[in-house]
Amino acid sequence: MAKEYKEKIINVRFRRAFEKPATKKARAALFELKEAVKKETRAKEVFVSNGVNNAIWANGKFKCPRKLSVKAIKDKLDARIYLLNEKVEEKEDKSKKKTKEIKKEDKGSSKEEVKKETKDETKKAMPKEVPAKKETSDTETKEETPTKE
Repeated sequence: MAKEYKEKIINVRFRRAFEKPATKKARAALFELKEAVKKETRAKEVFVSNGVNNAIWANGKFKCPRKLSVKAIKDKLDARIYLLNEKVEEKEDKSKKKTKEIKKEDKGSSKEEVKKETKDETKKAMPKEVPAKKETSDTETKEETPTKE
């Protein structure tokens, strides 16, 4: 089986895209890029960055580049594609982020105290409900007298 990796540089040539009609070349090149990265990384889904998309569509839909070098970063089931010189931002898992925050707060206190503190903070942050003043009109103040019919 292939060696596991996190990041890989892939050179993609868009040969099949140039067999398509002129109006569909850029779309076909994008599709061919995704297929090449799927084959290389064995990922279920492929996400293309804005930089790569702009590089393919730079000359319009009629004239896409002949080839493109990209950097593929593989996660668990999906892969992301970036240009070689494009800045890559690492995604942080929300679950890891929460555990780090709890550990920072948990240094000198127990978990129950931390939970109580967070509940108190949320109560302080919430604005107190002010009872709405009941507006009275002239018709409500007057007593309704029965009318004779």
